[in-house]
Amino acid sequence: MQSDDICKPLEEMTLMDHFMFEEVMENPENTKLMLDIILEDDITLKGLPQTEKELRKQPMNRLARLDIWTKDIKDTIYDTELQNQKVPNLSKRTRYYQAMIDCKLLAPGEKDFNQLNNVYIILIAPFDLFGYGLYRYTFVGQCVEIPELKMNDGATRIFLNTKGTDNTGVSSELVEFLRFMEFTNDETIEYTSPKILKIKENIKTMLKDTEYSVKYLRFREAYYREHKDEIEADKAAARAEGLAEGLAEGLAEGRAEGHTLGVTEATHNNIIELLHTISEIPTSLRDKILAQNDNALLTEWLIKAAHAKSIEEFEKSIA
Repeated sequence: MQSDDICKPLEEMTLMDHFMFEEVMENPENTKLMLDIILEDDITLKGLPQTEKELRKQPMNRLARLDIWTKDIKDTIYDTELQNQKVPNLSKRTRYYQAMIDCKLLAPGEKDFNQLNNVYIILIAPFDLFGYGLYRYTFVGQCVEIPELKMNDGATRIFLNTKGTDNTGVSSELVEFLRFMEFTNDETIEYTSPKILKIKENIKTMLKDTEYSVKYLRFREAYYREHKDEIEADKAAARAEGLAEGLAEGLAEGRAEGHTLGVTEATHNNIIELLHTISEIPTSLRDKILAQNDNALLTEWLIKAAHAKSIEEFEKSIA
């Protein structure tokens, strides 16, 4: 989750915000409707969906936290994930989720691997991870030499792209649903799918309950406590970038008016002030900063000071 998510008022959230997505999909009717649309099937769920389900093979191993985990009456497992940031390891991340789910499916000593459940890993993103313009990319094991020969190991990974342009192989209902994911609270958009309209109705009913406003406030507080350092670092970086932009404008004006020296001194002071929030500044480093008169370079140092987690890290970055 991005820290920007928790700054939104609840009523402005869409299904692409983790809090809203998980709260909405805790309702099994909504989860069923979503899976029916994505898989173009009529799925009957068994039990309630689990949000933020935690999987770990051993106590010291890396923790996997699944957004929405559910199972149907055929014991097929569905893990549906939101991914708002485009990072290069998403394909392998879904492989990791698959492995973590699989390792929990067989009892110790069980030798019949046919007992493994079928598993769907579904990732919904507001970008095209593969660049072909599709709304849906479905991956199953198959033979390279004989493409029509399928592995039939029960593992399916699906990547959904809300920004698709080519609707080949997908229903108009899925295209509509992916639009709804991004523009959940836009009342100017008309939807024709009864399933989407039902989810929309359920969301409106949910938001009328003051319980969710209270729950969201508690969630924001807990998220801030857990990610305080990350959030404050983002804020510091934003402040530094704002300072850098302001100084760049001031430098341009200063050059025109012959006041470049004042801009340089201001940058010196801002760098030293940011570093002071980390730790005491060595005299040698202070002298180095004050001796530097290249305003473009000082602007770079200012941004590095905002991102630095230690004085040593900053010193190495400007060496």
